[in-house]
Amino acid sequence: MASINLDREEYKKGADKLRKSLAINRRIGGKSREAINLFQLGLTAARMGRVEEGLHLVALSVSIVGAGNSSISSEIRPAIDVLISEAGYTEEQFDALCQDVAKTYKRDRGQSLIDTAFQDQNEDLEPEPN
Repeated sequence: MASINLDREEYKKGADKLRKSLAINRRIGGKSREAINLFQLGLTAARMGRVEEGLHLVALSVSIVGAGNSSISSEIRPAIDVLISEAGYTEEQFDALCQDVAKTYKRDRGQSLIDTAFQDQNEDLEPEPN
């Protein structure tokens, strides 16, 4: 459902659905699905004009699945490269960002990064359960 909203450029609705999906995946313990949701949220934030915040969420998704994961290189690497370029980061800066956001994940599972990326719509959403 979120993909339909995103294809229609209904980013706020799509982000809302992705956040709900993320909450479900966190409850059931699906790390790979959690990483996918974070990646999609990052792309959505970037499409909404919050490129750097989106890159932080993408870096978080990369840190969850592991930077050396082959699926990152083959499937999503082109999107990551575009975001790195749009944000004005070097590859080395992105690698450092992945390490930095991993600390945020340990602290709050990246919730502060999500809140920052979608700060203008946070008041419209119900809080996520712990």
